[in-house]
Amino acid sequence: MPVTPFHLGPGLLLKALARPCFSLSVFGFVQVVLDAEVVIALLRSRSPLHCVLHTYAGASAAALAGVVVGRPCCVWLKRRWNAGLPAELRARLRLPEPITFAAAVTGALSGAYSHILLDSLMHPDMKPLAPWTGRNVLLDVVGFWPLYLLCLAVGLVGAHLLNRRGGRR
Repeated sequence: MPVTPFHLGPGLLLKALARPCFSLSVFGFVQVVLDAEVVIALLRSRSPLHCVLHTYAGASAAALAGVVVGRPCCVWLKRRWNAGLPAELRARLRLPEPITFAAAVTGALSGAYSHILLDSLMHPDMKPLAPWTGRNVLLDVVGFWPLYLLCLAVGLVGAHLLNRRGGRR
C-alpha cells in the first residue's frame, strides 16, 4: 500500500477505541515517514521499494522519530489549524492541541507496526523480519482488494464511532 490513505483506516478505529491515550496525528506522521522511503525509491527508480524502514526494526526507529520529532510537529500543526479557524467553526472543528507522551508512543508504535503488517500482506519486496530472515511469510495471506476493503471498512467504522461520540468538538 505505498502512499495510500488506507493505512489510516486502522488508526481511525484505534482513535475511536482508545481516544485519550492514542494520537492519530502521530500515527499519521509515522505513516508519512515510512512511505517517504518508498517515494524516494520511486523517484530514484530504485528497487526494491521497501527497504530498511519497512522492517519491524526500521519501523521501530520510525516510531521513535514519531515520538521525538512527530509529537512537537503535530502539536504545532494543530495550533496552526486552530488559529486559522473562523469563529463560527471553532466549536466543531477545533483540535485538542496537547499530545501526551503516552498518546504519542501508542500512536507511533501502532502506526509503525500496523504499516509493516499491512504492507507485508501485499508487497513481494517486503522483508519485515530482516535482518533475521529475508522471508515474508505473510505475503498473499489476504488478497489485494479484500485488504483494501478491510482497511476502508475499519476506517469507516472508526470515523462513525468518532463522529457519534463527538470525536470533533
